[in-house]
Amino acid sequence: MRLKDSTTYPVLADCHESFLVGGKLNSKLILKLLSWLLIVASIILMMALTFYFQQFHGEFSPEQDVWGQFGDFFGGTINPLLSFLTLIALVFTVALQVHQLEIAHEELQNSKEELKATREELKRSANAQQLTAEALEDQAKYASISAKLTALRASLEITDEQIEKQRNFSGITGSQASLDLMNLQMVKESIIAEIMNITNKICPKS
Repeated sequence: MRLKDSTTYPVLADCHESFLVGGKLNSKLILKLLSWLLIVASIILMMALTFYFQQFHGEFSPEQDVWGQFGDFFGGTINPLLSFLTLIALVFTVALQVHQLEIAHEELQNSKEELKATREELKRSANAQQLTAEALEDQAKYASISAKLTALRASLEITDEQIEKQRNFSGITGSQASLDLMNLQMVKESIIAEIMNITNKICPKS
């Protein structure tokens, strides 16, 4: 609970509000108050001395009893007033200390929130970097597969051309031509199987 919202200590709350300007401590007002307290205390002291010496003709007595009576008069007159001024200064001091504690608490809360926001931002940044790395890895993987498929298709076209030439070539007859054509067919089937294997990995059948 903030002091300015407190209903238990209204005096402290009023003091707290008086020393704030735009949420900050009014140092000029504090110095002015302390100066006035010092001036009031000095005036009270001088008035007590003046009344005493006017009443007893301003003479210093050599007797110890008279000095004892002077001490009793001085203490009985001045002490309550000075105690009251001290209490006022204490109230203001407590209000200022509570305000400083509130400021420290708010700064701590702000630091915690900033730290939490920084952690969340770092977490998001790390996730984004991870997703980027995964995307680059997938891109490189598919680029490699695409290059491999392109090479296999080129090999398949070359094999088809060789098969077609082998079929149309009339200069070679007998078992040698049949064997060469069979080998080319096997190479073609191997290339097609490799292409099907790669495409099945990319797009598996359901």
